[in-house]
Amino acid sequence: VDNTGGGGSQPLSVSDENGATISQELGLNATASGNTLTGNQIVGGIDSVLLRNLNGGAGITQLGQISLTDRTGTTATVDLSGAQSVSDVINAINSATDGHGNKLKLTASLDPAGTGIQIQDTSGATASNLVIADVGGSTTASQLGIAVNGAQNSIDSGSLHLQYVNLGTSLSAYGPGETAIPSGTFSITDSTGQQFSVNVTSSVQTIGNLQQLIATSTNNNVTLQLNSTGDGFQLVDQAGGSQQLTVSDLGGTTAAALKIAGSGTAGGDGKSQIDSRAGTQITVAATDTLASLAAKINAAQSGVTATIVNDGSTFSPNRLQLTSSQTGVAGQFTVDDGGLGLGFSTQTKGQNALLKVGSSSSANPFFLTSGTNQFTTAIPDLNITLNAVGSTPAQVNVVSDTSQITNLVQTFVTNYNTAYTTATTDTTYNTASSTAAPLQGDGTVLRLETALSNLVSSVAGPAGNAVTSLAQLGISVNQDGTLALNSTTLSQQISQHPTAITNFFMDATNGFGTKLKNTINSFTDTTTGEFTTETTALQTSSTSIEARITQLNNQLTSQQQSLMTTFTNLETVLGNLRNQQTALESILGLTSSSSSSTSSSSPGTATSISAAGVNSIGANSGSSGTSS
Repeated sequence: VDNTGGGGSQPLSVSDENGATISQELGLNATASGNTLTGNQIVGGIDSVLLRNLNGGAGITQLGQISLTDRTGTTATVDLSGAQSVSDVINAINSATDGHGNKLKLTASLDPAGTGIQIQDTSGATASNLVIADVGGSTTASQLGIAVNGAQNSIDSGSLHLQYVNLGTSLSAYGPGETAIPSGTFSITDSTGQQFSVNVTSSVQTIGNLQQLIATSTNNNVTLQLNSTGDGFQLVDQAGGSQQLTVSDLGGTTAAALKIAGSGTAGGDGKSQIDSRAGTQITVAATDTLASLAAKINAAQSGVTATIVNDGSTFSPNRLQLTSSQTGVAGQFTVDDGGLGLGFSTQTKGQNALLKVGSSSSANPFFLTSGTNQFTTAIPDLNITLNAVGSTPAQVNVVSDTSQITNLVQTFVTNYNTAYTTATTDTTYNTASSTAAPLQGDGTVLRLETALSNLVSSVAGPAGNAVTSLAQLGISVNQDGTLALNSTTLSQQISQHPTAITNFFMDATNGFGTKLKNTINSFTDTTTGEFTTETTALQTSSTSIEARITQLNNQLTSQQQSLMTTFTNLETVLGNLRNQQTALESILGLTSSSSSSTSSSSPGTATSISAAGVNSIGANSGSSGTSS
């Protein structure tokens, strides 16, 4: 209601911003009358859906009149301009009459798949075609898929693509099998080859949040929009390149869970796109058989199991049966065979069990539902199982179920023995193999063993309780420290002292369960537990040793480099000495040759040659002269 008092030039209206569809979903995209805007229906009813939620949420462009002609030739005009749900359309067609008040021989209903409208001519006549057509500017018949003009007795719209997914759909159940989409990062490569990283965190809770994240992360080179089939969304490339849009996970499974991992295909507008559909799509080849089709359905892990049943018929006895893996309403599913003509029909509709709580004379009974026939909240501390459908109040007997007590005590004994045996094995020297246990001598584990031993022999429960020890319940300590349970003794105590047993285990101050929890926590607490403290100390020691190893390695590396430098220098000096030696050897060879040539000189003449490193070399011919 507009409370401004009027006088403005603009009528009261509600419009969406930033590409949202909120006003349509709330039914506020209506025309105001004066200062009041009355919204459209928000829900279609108990057994129907809104027309505006068909065609993937696009709805019907222009509601209006349609003409109907059955095969007897009787004609009627139906005004659907005010229709808001599928049931409004069906009821209007079934109530249609000609100008004389005669009802048409047409029956409208949901089709066998429950996803479309089916209209059948029941007259048995053939005088006229079955005709359903829009009148004036109406698009109702064509967009509902029931427009027809032919010599046929029925028309099936096929799937009207009810919108199951919108921008407000939570990601907590959008994954395979209605699981949550995990946080993680994936990459998007647009058609120009430019790559973007999209980080999905816990703050991204809806498909609308994801839409904004992808637009921001890709600078609007890639956008998210809801698909036309109403069961998901699609990523559309806006970069205008020649390559296909691609999406791949970066270490996680986020893109795979969203069903967008892979390469895109060209859409009707030529843009590369990747579809994410909540429904499972099965590709059927011309060579497929019932067996191979069933195998494909099962491999898809869609929550539906396919089996082949034989109905005993002589001709074509095999049938394909699909069964949901979930019970109750949660197990309902629809099938669109894509025009294959497999002829699916619902054999058993998934529905919840309904329990009315209260006497037949109760003024305020209430109802509960369950998809498993189990009710745990109808009456405090009682579990109720429905075994059959009842038409009158059922008289039930309430009995105590003590089997869980026995099972829990046996589980405790088993787990205690596992823990105690493991601790003993890991701290005991193996004399057979002469090897030390991995935790031999570890004080923390030894203290745990002692604490557990003391606990099982201690007194527990509130003061004056009929049961004060495990021994009274038939639990004894074996010679090796493990426990043994006498089921007969335990059963006797349960029958005689059920409350005392509860108090023994569950007393908030002195109960055995409280003491056990405190004992275990003293060792396993992530902050103050002894194992935590020891782990921290060992980690600190390990870090210190690793640091020392690094320091020593650095010193060794430095020393190695110094030795290598010295070695290189010595190699250089040695090389120079070798070169000098080679030169000297050459000179010695030359000197020897010269001596030989001068020995024939005139008598009394001496030849002298001096060289580095040589004191004197001489050749004397004759008996006179000197050599230096």
